Amino acid sequence: MNSQTTHQPWSRKEQVNSIANKEFDVLIIGAGASGAGVFLDALSRGLSAAIIDKQDYMAGTSSRSTKLVHGGVRYLEQAVKELNIGKYQLVKEALSERKRMLYMAPHLAWPLNLVTPVKGIIGLPYFRIGLGVYDFLSGSEKIGPSKIENKAALKRICPDLETKSLTGGVSYYDGQFDDARFGISMIRTGIEMGGHALNYTEVSQLTKTAGKVTGVTCKDLQSQSSFDIKAKVVVNTTGPWTDHLREMANPDFKKMMTVSSG
Repeated sequence: MNSQTTHQPWSRKEQVNSIANKEFDVLIIGAGASGAGVFLDALSRGLSAAIIDKQDYMAGTSSRSTKLVHGGVRYLEQAVKELNIGKYQLVKEALSERKRMLYMAPHLAWPLNLVTPVKGIIGLPYFRIGLGVYDFLSGSEKIGPSKIENKAALKRICPDLETKSLTGGVSYYDGQFDDARFGISMIRTGIEMGGHALNYTEVSQLTKTAGKVTGVTCKDLQSQSSFDIKAKVVVNTTGPWTDHLREMANPDFKKMMTVSSG
């Protein structure tokens, strides 16, 4: 693996030459957030890895997120109401990931103060207790305290907000990030670790050996040239297009994706 230095230019032509008709331990199809994560994970374990995408890096779902790095206040509420330990653990894990992202990439992720307007007398203590638990779970990973905001504070924070029907509000801290730039930085880090990445590369066929997928035939959508990539393991991280690739692997497959918007 030929890694690049931090300030060395990233040449697409060089990436084509490094990927076309080569063999890798891991080939990732789909260069979104999940694909970039698999890419870095494989490289961190000393495996050779390549990642390709039909579009540009992070061009799909991974550039259209809420831009929030949150522990999941809503999931915490569901965990309490449903006595769901799984969602509680999800909140704990997400809070840890939030701290890690803010620490590792302060130029791409930062604290964000959020305010929720509240109606009704019961609403304020309900939200305050819930966010107090959220603060407690955050522990040393907390990035700011939650608190009750009166109507005057809400008007100062958001002058256009109609406060007549409100009893007040609650404010708390979570994180915000630039999703597309964060993902591209992950791809760049992978290249610096010796991995290879190529965008605008469409998979036209999966190649198999003894019934197992061992690579792809793909087309460079910029040069219109075709080439093969071999791999011991091929990982499908194509998001909404997952079933399309699964059908190429097995025409008798059963659909598993239901596309939705959040």
